[in-house]
Amino acid sequence: MGALLRNLVLIAGCTVFAGTLCNLIAHAANGGYMPVLVAGCPEGLRLSGTHVCGGPGTRLGFLCDYIWLGKNIYSPGDLAVDYGAALGVPSMVLWALVFAARKVWAFCKLAV
Repeated sequence: MGALLRNLVLIAGCTVFAGTLCNLIAHAANGGYMPVLVAGCPEGLRLSGTHVCGGPGTRLGFLCDYIWLGKNIYSPGDLAVDYGAALGVPSMVLWALVFAARKVWAFCKLAV
């Protein structure tokens, strides 16, 4: 059980790292901004501190924000970070509980 949880934490960490790297690459390729690829938005229009409307001049568009989920737009990197966090946090908590339970069990065996 401990090894499985440890592996899940490692996979989650790698997924978060890969998603963050994808987002950083998209930002760097587009002058420090994350392009949002939506119809009807003029290219270069600033949407927030780090987001601008993308267009034909957008570099690495497949890494930019274009995935609609509900009312928000996400990039593949955002989804990887979210997935890794959703997998990693519960796994880390369970892993810590298993580790603590083993330590308590070992202590109880010594006390008897």
